[in-house]
Amino acid sequence: MARPNRDAVILKGIIKYCDRIHRAQERFGSSYKIFQKDREYQSSCAMYILQIGELSTRLTDSVKTQYNDIPWRDIIGMRNIFAHDYDSIDAGKIWETLQFDIEPLREKCVQIILQSEPDFDPDEEDELLSDSEDDDR
Repeated sequence: MARPNRDAVILKGIIKYCDRIHRAQERFGSSYKIFQKDREYQSSCAMYILQIGELSTRLTDSVKTQYNDIPWRDIIGMRNIFAHDYDSIDAGKIWETLQFDIEPLREKCVQIILQSEPDFDPDEEDELLSDSEDDDR
């Protein structure tokens, strides 16, 4: 049995968190006014961004170099701020990231995976979600 491509597994994790951000936006709303007032909305999105940054630290240097159009250093830097200086996070900066960076990052990660796994379907939630978040336990 072939071992899964480590970078592909990590990129699928990034896609998973991008999708969770999208679902949070659907749940809470797409208005900055709502986002600015709702700390739970901010916190959930910040946690997902932190996880994207954490996963990005685990990618091989060759992937980061080959796909240097993705701002890996900025993604990891944001993770570090969220992890170590959470109180200084600006809701406006998080919102800007949600609005302009998450979907392009997801699309690029899908493109990268499709190069080595042409049958990959990013919309198959079962494949992307390692935990069963929809279970009523």
